[in-house]
Amino acid sequence: MSGVNISGPYGRAAERGVSLLEMVVVLAIVAAALTVIMPALAGLTRNSSEQAAAQQLRNIHRAIFGRPAEGEFGFVGDMGRLPNTLSELLTQGTMVGFHTAHGGTAHAGEVGYGWNGPYLRSVLSNADLTTDPWGQPLSYTATGSAAGQIISAGADGQVGTGDDIRFPASAPPVTGTVFVTISANEVANALGAAAKMYYPVNGDEVVTGTQKNNPNDNSFRGFMFTDIPAGVRVLTVMQTGQACPNCGTVSRTVPVEVVAGQTVAVEAGMTTSCQVMLIGNLQCPIPD
Repeated sequence: MSGVNISGPYGRAAERGVSLLEMVVVLAIVAAALTVIMPALAGLTRNSSEQAAAQQLRNIHRAIFGRPAEGEFGFVGDMGRLPNTLSELLTQGTMVGFHTAHGGTAHAGEVGYGWNGPYLRSVLSNADLTTDPWGQPLSYTATGSAAGQIISAGADGQVGTGDDIRFPASAPPVTGTVFVTISANEVANALGAAAKMYYPVNGDEVVTGTQKNNPNDNSFRGFMFTDIPAGVRVLTVMQTGQACPNCGTVSRTVPVEVVAGQTVAVEAGMTTSCQVMLIGNLQCPIPD
């Protein structure tokens, strides 16, 4: 014999390849593996979409409020209000453009106000920037209990259900408070002290009424400006001296970074050749 000749039924089975039974067993193993793997893959996809949505909401919030810690105040800083719609972050429309003067009158401190966008920048289309990963428009309002919040309806596409994604967690503050102490010749809040604030409304500069020291108010400790929109604002302080007409008013402007939801304390000092008193009869009118 020159070799082994395998010609029985087992030899023919080996030549025939994988049997039907073996294929059924393999398919069953694959199906069982998919049963385990697919929910995990679905969970990974859901988590990835949720993370993408959360980052998208943070980006939009940053466009509205900026980075206050870095001296950037976004849409609110320029316009003095929340955007009415998210599209206002992307296109100017009828909003006033960025400017530092009204006609020939420069803004106090030459601070610029007005639309200076787009506040959201991306290779994506404007529609994609305001659409969540599930293809639904983001929910947003500038009024009511959710003013300033950006909301994704989540995978179920319905706002108000358990899978909603919100940022921030509650309606964010838009304005802050400025507390001012004026010192003239190192005398704090003397008779004749006054202050006012400049800030934007709808992108145009406005000014508060002038606050003046009241010598009859024994509890007076300084000047308080509330509900000032967050951003770079300008404080004008002045001190009117005694013994007119020889003495007038000295003043200065002070830039103030107003942070939403916080109180900023400002101490403004001035030097004057005029008499400075805590009480008495002011002979010079305090300018408005």
